[in-house]
Amino acid sequence: MRPTAASRLVAPVLAACTLAACASSKSEPDPSAGAPTPVPVRVQTMGEARGTTLAVASSTPEAIGATVEAPPGGAWVGLIQAWEILKLNPDQINSDAYLLSVQNARVRRQLGGKPMSRYLDCGMGQQGATADAYDIALSVRSQLRAAEGGKTEVLSLVTATARAGVTSNSSVQCSSTGELEKRIVDLTRERAGAKP
Repeated sequence: MRPTAASRLVAPVLAACTLAACASSKSEPDPSAGAPTPVPVRVQTMGEARGTTLAVASSTPEAIGATVEAPPGGAWVGLIQAWEILKLNPDQINSDAYLLSVQNARVRRQLGGKPMSRYLDCGMGQQGATADAYDIALSVRSQLRAAEGGKTEVLSLVTATARAGVTSNSSVQCSSTGELEKRIVDLTRERAGAKP
């Protein structure tokens, strides 16, 4: 299998990242606690289209994350591997800013072996959760921030739209359930060898 853009970064990052370099801060320390940031409250309006009830998110999405007990350099390696496990192929990789992002990735039914309805709320249709039945255009942005005590905050922003098919002209705005952001944190922590 041909390596992804993310996997090609792992070896150079491991080779270049000494303990001192990994522990260096790239931003102001963040005193946030280790508990996940609560999922932001989103006011939703309901509409109907072709017998399907659609949930439309009407507030601005927010980044969700938590702190891991690893320096930014070590967490960066963990983040890259977390994206690979989730089958997220970044179209932007910025190792200086510890940033991975992908825009409008086409996803159908599952992501990383889990149903899309676990990660997104796109409303309900006649066949169940719209996220599991429609084509999803998924955008994810994950970034690391140095925190106090040599720790790292892992933040992710997830947005998406759903469409009944490639020929459909109408799309549904989806909202994040917070589970994908949590999964990214958990996998980053695990792959970085940090304490749970």
